[in-house]
Amino acid sequence: ENFLLKAGPAAFSAAAELGITIVLPTTSPPPLGIKGENDNDDISGKTWDFGTGAGFYLNATADDWKVNYNMYDYVVNELPAIVGEVSPATVGKKRSVTGHSMGGHGA
Repeated sequence: ENFLLKAGPAAFSAAAELGITIVLPTTSPPPLGIKGENDNDDISGKTWDFGTGAGFYLNATADDWKVNYNMYDYVVNELPAIVGEVSPATVGKKRSVTGHSMGGHGA
């Protein structure tokens, strides 16, 4: 949502003219009812560290989290496969990924 709001329609028009596909994946699964998943830890009432809305593209290892929080696998394996199915013209082409909080916390 962050890119979508900040870039606006001009970004999508420019991408279309250049033959670039823009995909806006989520940063985490929807709320799953895991204890602590939506704990608020800042004045905005949102948590950005873990759980819903987090921007860490890694696979969880804790028992309660590891079934659904596999964002590394999602970005590296699942998402490229889905994009290839939806937009076959992208298969075998150069691809790059950018997104919410990518590059932070030592990435």
